[in-house]
Amino acid sequence: MVMAATREALYVGIDVEQVMAEETAQDTAELLMNAQERALLQAQQLPFAQAATLLFSLKESLYKALWPRLHQPMAFHQAALIDLDLPQQRARLQLCQDFSAEFTRSTVLDARFWLQPARVVTLLTHPACTQ
Repeated sequence: MVMAATREALYVGIDVEQVMAEETAQDTAELLMNAQERALLQAQQLPFAQAATLLFSLKESLYKALWPRLHQPMAFHQAALIDLDLPQQRARLQLCQDFSAEFTRSTVLDARFWLQPARVVTLLTHPACTQ
């Protein structure tokens, strides 16, 4: 359980993953990432297995944050990593399709991440619509 004091309602998604094996990363790459995401991750010069795990975890955090509102499954290709700042440990994802009036294909969501040698931790928060 995570608790935080905030003045605004937030959608929150947290994920912790063991860094996947290199073979697993290679086997799941097509399912997990598009060409732009692969290029963005390769530009970071992270080991591929760690980069793939980071992307998986970011998308899992997104799913966990939006599930209470959307109550519908999401595939990996329905959101894309559009920015990754390794020194600041920040990432941005954009939805690739409309899910609701609140979550459209233009919705950009911010995330934080922490890379450890054997583990990746991601946190995605997004202001909740209070209408």
